Amino acid sequence: VMSYDTFYFVPKSLANVFPKDNYSYITCADLNGAAPHIRNINSTEINAINTIMSIFQKYRDYEAELNNVIINNQSLTDLCKVAEKIFNNPCYIHDRNFAIIAISSQVDGMLNFEKNSSDGSLHIPLWLIDQFKFDPDYQKTLEQKNASIWGKDQYPHNIRSLYVNIHDGDYYYGRLLINEINSALQPGQYRLIEILSEYIKLILKRDQYSDSANYLRYEDTIQSLSKGKNVDKNDINNFLKIREWKENDEYLCLIFQTQD
Repeated sequence: VMSYDTFYFVPKSLANVFPKDNYSYITCADLNGAAPHIRNINSTEINAINTIMSIFQKYRDYEAELNNVIINNQSLTDLCKVAEKIFNNPCYIHDRNFAIIAISSQVDGMLNFEKNSSDGSLHIPLWLIDQFKFDPDYQKTLEQKNASIWGKDQYPHNIRSLYVNIHDGDYYYGRLLINEINSALQPGQYRLIEILSEYIKLILKRDQYSDSANYLRYEDTIQSLSKGKNVDKNDINNFLKIREWKENDEYLCLIFQTQD
């Protein structure tokens, strides 16, 4: 019994009888059906089957590694290192504050992150944060639910990035980016990064009440403080840390800028 959720390999000897309009398939034959397919592979059938099996095994191993990160209670950094192996490009995650909460590796060609002198933490440069806040093109990208490309024309840097926003319903945790440095981005990686974002959400939800994680935006923190609400001290410290302000500074100046 044939199944619609199965991907079939069709040998040339069966090309004339395979229901090509109903079931997905791959073949070395010239079999052009209505169903999703790959055809006219310039290879022997044995080599084609071996290649297909190696591809399936590669992504099965990838899924197993991602699952192990979750099962073994590992970190977002561990997840990024697994991702770097499959994408063959460095990746990182920033939160709503533009603080870098995980990075696989730092290589030449990546954005020069700013480092906090007190604890060594990284964040997107302040000048770029300010630019993003009032850039309508960037604001539109925050609405993206699927993976997309951040092009060279959008970025003050000579690289492209594949990115996906980390959403939980309407809540925005931050963004995962794969920098196109070591190898060219591929169409199939759009789906891979979306799958990876689901694992990121699992870890974020696991860690969101711990001392080491917070995901409030600047605006959330300021609004809560101005309304007299209780704000977790870790949130305030993170806010001050990125701006390089100290908790006991005598003056704290805030500049608000309106936007449409």
